[in-house]
Amino acid sequence: MIGRVRYVGERVAVIIAASEAQARDAAELVAVDYEPLPVVVDAADAVAPGAPLVHEAPLRPAGFHSTRSAPLAQTDAAGQLARGTALSD
Repeated sequence: MIGRVRYVGERVAVIIAASEAQARDAAELVAVDYEPLPVVVDAADAVAPGAPLVHEAPLRPAGFHSTRSAPLAQTDAAGQLARGTALSD
């Protein structure tokens, strides 16, 4: 059990069946109770102390450090910031 749905459309169940009819029957048995979670829609609020976390545990392995300081959208395939920025204009 996941215990938390983080966004609309996140999968909450998996059904494995021998036939499509069995899968449909099983899907009808899935029941989910949702409770609202705190919502953050502003980037400043998202990084504020005490802001609700999307994931309780870090998604990166321990000891992983990124050297990227520019947004990915502004870098080209080779990581060249100036060229990527020029191409994005």
